[in-house]
Amino acid sequence: MMNIKKVAEFAGVSTATVSRVINSSGPVSEKNRVKVMEAINVLEYRPNTRAREFRMNRSNELITILNDICNPIFAEAIKGMEDVAYENKYHLLIGNTSNNKMREQKYLESLKMGKADGAILITPRIGKKALLELHDRVPIVLMNDYMVDEIIPSVGINDYGASYDMTQYIIKNGHLRIGYIAGNQKVSIAKERKKGFEMALKDNKIPLIDQWVFQAEHTIEGGYQVMKKMMNMADRPTALVCYNDEIAIGVIKCATEEGIKIPEHLSVVGFDNINTSTIISPALTTIHQSAYELGRQAVEMLITLINGEDLKKRRITLDYQLKIRDTVKKLMK
Repeated sequence: MMNIKKVAEFAGVSTATVSRVINSSGPVSEKNRVKVMEAINVLEYRPNTRAREFRMNRSNELITILNDICNPIFAEAIKGMEDVAYENKYHLLIGNTSNNKMREQKYLESLKMGKADGAILITPRIGKKALLELHDRVPIVLMNDYMVDEIIPSVGINDYGASYDMTQYIIKNGHLRIGYIAGNQKVSIAKERKKGFEMALKDNKIPLIDQWVFQAEHTIEGGYQVMKKMMNMADRPTALVCYNDEIAIGVIKCATEEGIKIPEHLSVVGFDNINTSTIISPALTTIHQSAYELGRQAVEMLITLINGEDLKKRRITLDYQLKIRDTVKKLMK
C-alpha cells in the first residue's frame, strides 16, 4: 500500500519534507519540492485530503486507546503519558475498549474525525492493514505492540529476550518440567513471550510438553482457572512461566487454597512487576519494565509526529530487569 514513507524513500528526502510539500506547511527547497512531486506522480500517490484537514485543525487533544484499563501496568504508563502531554499543553483522553473490537472501532472513527490530534494504541486488536491505513491518516504510536518493518513508530521492551531470560533462570535452578500460561496470541508481545519461553527450552534440550502449555485471560481469574485445571492433572510441571503478573497471582491464589505450597511444590514467575507482585506472599519473581517511561516515550514520539518532524528512531526498546524474589525453588541436581 502506498504511503508517505514510500514517497519519501523514492524521492530521497525525509517524510517531514514530503508532508510539508503536500500540506504547504513549511519551507522546502525547490529542488526537493520537484523530487517529491515527481515521486508522487510516478508512484501515483494520492494524499488523503481529510488527513490534511485533520492536521490543519489541531484539537490539542491526544488519546490513548487501550484494551483493559483494569490492568495495573497501564496506570503507570498513563501517568507517564499524561505528564508529557501536560508539559506540552495537550490534554490526554483515555479510550478503554475492554477487549471489544466494536468499542475500539468507535474510538478509532472518532480519531479519524479529528477528535484528537494523535493516538497511542496499546495492544490494538485491529489488523496490520487497518493499522497502516490509520497511520496514513493520523499520527499514531504503538505501545506493547510493533511491526517488524517499523513503518508505524512504537515503544516497548524486548519481550522475547525477557521471557527467554526468565525461563533460563528457572532452568538454572534445576527445573526441567516447566509449563507456560500464554496470553492472547493475536497480540504481538504475547507471541514474543511464548517464543522466548519455547526457545529457552529448545536451547537447553528440554522437551516442550503440550499439555503443560495453557491459554488464559490476562487476569487474576484467568490464572486461577488454569491452576484449577492443573489440579485435575496427575502429571504436573514443577514450574510455571506466566504471561503476566496477574495470571501468576491467580495461580498462587488457587494453589494456596488447594494446599499447594509456593515455591515448595510449584515455582511460579510473572511478567510486568506490578505493585501487587511485592505485596503477595511469597513475593513474586518477575520481569520489571518501566511502564511510566514507556508512556513518556510514546507521547514524546507522538508529539514529534504531530509537529511533522522526523523521529530519530521508529522503534524505541527500553531495558528490562529480572526481579528475583521468593517464588522459585532451587531443585537439587
